[in-house]
Amino acid sequence: MAIVDIAQALNDLAYKRNAGSPPYKLPEAFQYQYPPVNTKYYHADENGVLKQGGIVSLDGVHPSVIGHGLIAYEFLKVMEQAGAVADTNLDWTRIFANDLLYQQPIPLRHELYGHDDLARHLIRFIKLFYFKD
Repeated sequence: MAIVDIAQALNDLAYKRNAGSPPYKLPEAFQYQYPPVNTKYYHADENGVLKQGGIVSLDGVHPSVIGHGLIAYEFLKVMEQAGAVADTNLDWTRIFANDLLYQQPIPLRHELYGHDDLARHLIRFIKLFYFKD
C-alpha cells in the first residue's frame, strides 16, 4: 500500500506558511516559466499581466490546471517509488499552455478596486442576501 500525502505537498507549496520560501521542489520545467508560479493569491495587473499565483484558481482554494498537474505529479512520484510507473514525466509545456488563467490572465481585482460604485453594489448585494434581519 502506498499513500500520496497531498496535504504535505500543499503545506510545502504554501508561500505564506513557509515565510516566502516554500520547501516544495517543483519539477524542472517550472524553472523556465515566466512569470514563476506560486501559491500567492492570483493577481494580474490592469494590463492583464500575471504578477503572482498560478497554482490556485481565482477563488484561492481550488487548484488551477497547473495545480492539478502538480497533484498528478505527486501521485506519479509515489507510483514510481512503488514500481508502478517508470518515471514522473508530465507534458508540462502542454499543461501550462492549457491553463488559461496563466496564459490569459484576468485583471479582476483592478475592476473592483478601481470602481467604487461596483464595490458599493457588491457590498449592498452581500448585505441583502447574507445579513437579513
